[in-house]
Amino acid sequence: MGMRMRAALIVFSAVLLVPSLATAQGAPEGDEAEAVTPSGSAPPRLVIKGFGDVNFRLFREKATNDDTRNSFFLGQIDLFLTSQLAERVSVLAELVAKFRTNNDPFYDVDRIHITYHLSDTANIRLGKMHAALGYWNQTYHHGAWFQTTAARPEIYLFNGILPIHLIGIELYGTKALGPVDIDYTVSAGNGRGKTLADTTNVSDFNNAKAVNVLASIAPAAIPGFKIGGDLWLDTIPPGDTASRVDSIRERLWGVHAVYLNGPVELLAEYFEMNHVVKSAARPSYDAQGAYAQAAYQIATEWKPYYRFDYQNVESGNPYLTAPGRLQRHTLGVRWDPFTWNGLKLELSAGRRDGHNERALLAQTAFTF
Repeated sequence: MGMRMRAALIVFSAVLLVPSLATAQGAPEGDEAEAVTPSGSAPPRLVIKGFGDVNFRLFREKATNDDTRNSFFLGQIDLFLTSQLAERVSVLAELVAKFRTNNDPFYDVDRIHITYHLSDTANIRLGKMHAALGYWNQTYHHGAWFQTTAARPEIYLFNGILPIHLIGIELYGTKALGPVDIDYTVSAGNGRGKTLADTTNVSDFNNAKAVNVLASIAPAAIPGFKIGGDLWLDTIPPGDTASRVDSIRERLWGVHAVYLNGPVELLAEYFEMNHVVKSAARPSYDAQGAYAQAAYQIATEWKPYYRFDYQNVESGNPYLTAPGRLQRHTLGVRWDPFTWNGLKLELSAGRRDGHNERALLAQTAFTF
């Protein structure tokens, strides 16, 4: 076992052992208690929840007749930590362990932020968070148990075309105005890294900060319906290769519509992205992405679903280095035989860059 893997296992084990150690040792006494606990307050309580999934995939690409990637694979181990520091102050952390496609382990602090709950209309969040883009990115996190489907939409894949994370500050709230409820989020923070895989946890690569604004309305006349839009502005720093010597201006806007009422689940999002290279020629590149998903709950255990994915990245984009066009149809069913365990089976078929793709994915997702 490599040094990186041993170190990561020690960290994760320590996190899991904290509550046990606290119980075994008991509360501090005397002068020690006064030093640890402010007068008149109890120490915060750490709540830990875990999520995981195990999968099996059959895959075939018609252009190469490639079915060598049929495999069992582990999804993510997601530790979800929360703590209430005061009546209006809370902390959330999300620690993720997973394996890359080359079987190397990967560990990440996916989220860590403190939230000051000032009122329904104004709350402040500081730290690393999921960027306020559309609906999916704020609703479904790393635990596959939360989402109806086994796989995420193509546009929301981690290290995909969208900026999934933001390290900075966020102001958000909700306000009832007559017949509609309005939700808003305004955030600013470290922008994109030099590559899609970069997350600027400690240091931004330039002085420009990413700015993101999202707003949505929910009319009282249509329970469960919400529609909204968002705008992301950023300056991407130069890269470390000869093809990436200039900064890139990034403009991203999107719209989303959601209807969740009783057994019905309808989700749809669309994004448009523009990159302008800040060179003398100022070349411009566009990209689009979208999905539409429908599901219907049957009794309490079964939920069949369908999703259409679309993504198109213009050739030559120096930042989105995997250009191409994708269209995919996914048909599946989720069965929840137990409260905290969902079994999913989905069949997908589509075309990527003119090549036909087919895949069968089976998943058991759980929380513990």
